[in-house]
Order: sequence, then structure tokens, then C-alpha cells
Amino acid sequence: IKEKGLTMVETRDKVRGILGKELKWHLVPIRLEPDVYDKLVQIAPDGDVSKLLRQTVEKLLPEMSPSIIES
Repeated sequence: IKEKGLTMVETRDKVRGILGKELKWHLVPIRLEPDVYDKLVQIAPDGDVSKLLRQTVEKLLPEMSPSIIES
């Protein structure tokens, strides 16, 4: 969800409202400069920056600490 001025709590509440249920994951705020975001759109599959970031984190976590994923 890309909106200016929302706090983390407001963003979490907005996502809960959209999904209509409690979240099973933790939101981590990521702030990107507009030019960085635009560059990520260009390299992301189908321009999906959220998916690109999620896949990157999912790939990096096991490499950095396999025990994080196992718990």
C-alpha cells in the first residue's frame, strides 16, 4: 500500500480492512525515495515492486540465518 503520511499502525489497520482479517505476518515499513522506487519498477517482474522486495527478503533470510526460517 503506497500512501503518504500513514503511520505503521495506520498502514497495518488499512491492510487488515482491505483483507477483512487479521494479518499472519508482520509489516515492516520500507521507505524509498521516488527515484529509487521508479528504478525498482523497471527491474521488477511485471513492475511489481512489492513482489520483488518480498522475494528478495525470502531469498536472503535463509542465507543469512537458516534458523530464522526453521522456527
